[in-house]
Amino acid sequence: MFDNAADVDQLAAWCPVTGAVRVLITSRNRAFHQRYAPIEVDTFTAEQAARFLAERTGLDDLDQATALAAELDYLPLALAQAAALIARRHLIYPAYRRLLADFPLSDYLPSQRGDIYPVGTAQAIMLSVVQAEATLPGGADLLRTLAVLSPAGVPRILLPGHVDLTAQASSADVTAAAEAQELLAGLADTSLISFSEDGSAVLMHRLVQRVLRERVIRDGDLPAAIDQAIDLLVALDNVIPNGAQTWAARAAVEILLEQTDALRTLTTGDDIPDRLLALRAWCGHYLMDLADLRRAVPLLRQTLSDRERILGTDHPNTLTSRNNLASAYQAAGDLTQAIPLYQQTLTDRERILGTDHPDTLSSRNNLATAYQAAGDPSRAIALHQQNLTDRERILGTDHPDTLSSRNNLAYVYGSAGDLTRAISIYQQTLADCERVLSEDHPITKAVRGNLDVLTRSHERK
Repeated sequence: MFDNAADVDQLAAWCPVTGAVRVLITSRNRAFHQRYAPIEVDTFTAEQAARFLAERTGLDDLDQATALAAELDYLPLALAQAAALIARRHLIYPAYRRLLADFPLSDYLPSQRGDIYPVGTAQAIMLSVVQAEATLPGGADLLRTLAVLSPAGVPRILLPGHVDLTAQASSADVTAAAEAQELLAGLADTSLISFSEDGSAVLMHRLVQRVLRERVIRDGDLPAAIDQAIDLLVALDNVIPNGAQTWAARAAVEILLEQTDALRTLTTGDDIPDRLLALRAWCGHYLMDLADLRRAVPLLRQTLSDRERILGTDHPNTLTSRNNLASAYQAAGDLTQAIPLYQQTLTDRERILGTDHPDTLSSRNNLATAYQAAGDPSRAIALHQQNLTDRERILGTDHPDTLSSRNNLAYVYGSAGDLTRAISIYQQTLADCERVLSEDHPITKAVRGNLDVLTRSHERK
């Protein structure tokens, strides 16, 4: 089942043309009708609406229920909001209708909207929102945050107060978790949110989200709402590991991707917070760790474009984004895209940061590696040799980065066929690594492995 689908082509691969499988798609895009059999979904009939209200509220005044349903245009969402508030406050239908008629919608929402939704629905939603915010501590902040996060749902582990109660937790954490669960339960009682089938995610109807976002925008609170959501995402990002360990955190990476995508769509021009761009950059990094270059490259490309526009081409974060995009292109085997980006980044870092800055040395190493992969060992050797000389001067001969540079130089000599020189450098580097670091250090293991491979190759010759 695909809810609120937008792109016909995007779903084509998931919709088999034969077999017994049935795929249900909900969408406002009528282009789906041209490819798949449409099933029109209308509003409730008057009888269905009245029966729905009676079942949800326990009130059997069908005449009054029908009158209220008519005011709400028989829309299920608006009826659900009304029924929840009536039941929660033990109202009768006329009392709710008076609340609805007296509700000052213009005080909460802008009077002009592009894609007009029924006023009665907006009134019913905002009436429930105002009541919830007045009676549920923390409700206003949570609703504002949910309004800007993904319409597909927000995992509960992301929300304030979530605690893994299977792990050791303090009494304060347990109390906070209980309060958070109570708040979610209260919002669910108002029909402003619901839960996924397994209870792991909080869901909010897209129209409820939209009404809440319009209020946030009207009040000038959108930047604060986005910033509050970013705080939650930063906390999640802080527990996602790098490298090979990222595979064990794939679910968290997908959460971070989906939620940063949602926030990115709410920002335009130069209004994108740098913290959000940093999270987007990390998402690209995690996708590279997961070997998902199909998604990593366009994400890193967009992040670079955003940073160039907002921060300028010389900002250190922009240079980092350019380097990261080059790395993604190289990992994808596209050296014609990677090498010019590496070259530009190295030139800019030398000019802006200086030739001795760690980022400059890193850029020189990356460019050398790309030259080597492109079959240009002479330029690779020159850059690795320069890096080794600079690191020995800046960091000393025993620094781990210096030892890594020596290992890299030996590797490119070996790849160029100069096995004697490569083996000599490897042997010296291995002795220094064992003396300075340890026999089990990752750099020591890498040097030892490279030496073993090259020695066996040399012996076969």
